[in-house]
Amino acid sequence: MAKFKPKKESSEDVAVTLRLPKELHSVLKAYAENEELSLNKMIVQMIEHCLEEANQL
Repeated sequence: MAKFKPKKESSEDVAVTLRLPKELHSVLKAYAENEELSLNKMIVQMIEHCLEEANQL
C-alpha cells in the first residue's frame, strides 16, 4: 500500500454523521493537526486514498 500524503484542496461537500472510537478520534485529530488540516479534510483524504489503492475511485 502506498504511503498516505495529505493534499490541500477542496470540493463540493455533503454533510454526514460518523461515529468513531474515542482512541481513533484522538489519533486522527493529532495527525490532522500535525498536517495543518481539519479533521474532516484528513478523514476524507484518507478514505479517498484507500479507495484509490483498492482501484475503486
